Amino acid sequence: MFGYSASEVTGKPAPRLFSQVDTTDSADESGHDNLENGNPPCEIVDLLEKTQKSSENWVGIRNDGTALPVKLTVSTFKDETGSEAGMIAIVADNTADEEYAHSLRISIEKEKELNELKSKIVRLTSHEFKTPLASILMASETLQQYGMKHVDDKFSKYFDRINKNVQFMKDMIDKFLNLSKLESGHLPVQLSRTDLVRFTRNWLDDYQEKHKNTHTFLFQTACDQCLIQVDPYLMEQVLNIVVSNGIKYSREGSTLKIEIDTSVESANITITDEGIGIPAEEQKNIFTSFFRASNARKAAGTGLGLAMVKQIVELHGGKITITSEENKGTQVLVKLPKN
Repeated sequence: MFGYSASEVTGKPAPRLFSQVDTTDSADESGHDNLENGNPPCEIVDLLEKTQKSSENWVGIRNDGTALPVKLTVSTFKDETGSEAGMIAIVADNTADEEYAHSLRISIEKEKELNELKSKIVRLTSHEFKTPLASILMASETLQQYGMKHVDDKFSKYFDRINKNVQFMKDMIDKFLNLSKLESGHLPVQLSRTDLVRFTRNWLDDYQEKHKNTHTFLFQTACDQCLIQVDPYLMEQVLNIVVSNGIKYSREGSTLKIEIDTSVESANITITDEGIGIPAEEQKNIFTSFFRASNARKAAGTGLGLAMVKQIVELHGGKITITSEENKGTQVLVKLPKN
């Protein structure tokens, strides 16, 4: 391993073979410096103290002066009287581990660069899409508003379809942008002291006005008040996404329940629907961007909503869990820290 014969190292100071330095990128340079300076890389006492209880990463110095990453484990042994009689050192070539660690660091850096590039592309592309979509929507709304007397019911349906699809694309682009900002840490979180009970009740009052003819909403809580630090805008996004999913994937006339309770450490929002549920084998992917369950593809969607919700909840220091049973419904539990 070191290129020495037994006769060359027997009786010689062991520390001359080792140096505990950074083995990641500068091992070769450090090894040569130690030899050129003529200094022993470490003292034998230090060697014992640093490695007696655990394995340590060191740089071995080969006979030709090159450096070799090694893992060194040293332990003492005792004689019949119980006195320390010497030490046993086990040296293992650590080149493969060091090369793997180095390649892993490079891979992580490349992944970060790719994520940053992806975020830039998403932002640029999304902004390019939003301008023509806004123009289309404005033109359609103008025609509807000022030209309806000259338009029969057949064409009116086409206008409604245009508006609906443009709005869907705008919402999708907004989700792209927000998710990109969340993943890159560029979406500011503006925390304010908020009564979660009042906030959720007010939000639900506004929301159910749009869906009161299709679903039944049930709000339950034993709390008169629940004050926590949240970003109201982001929490509104959480409620919008989760409740909209519950409505989208459940039959008309079904009940959607929102509950708020507290524990010593957290304030909890539980949202339960009576929808189609998520297949058990697919639930591991529910927070993955663009994932859509196999039984949900008939409904329009992007697969970005729950990925956004998870990011928002974690930005608040919280945790989200989802329990779902196919053909029975889904329950989403959001836990937000009180402090």
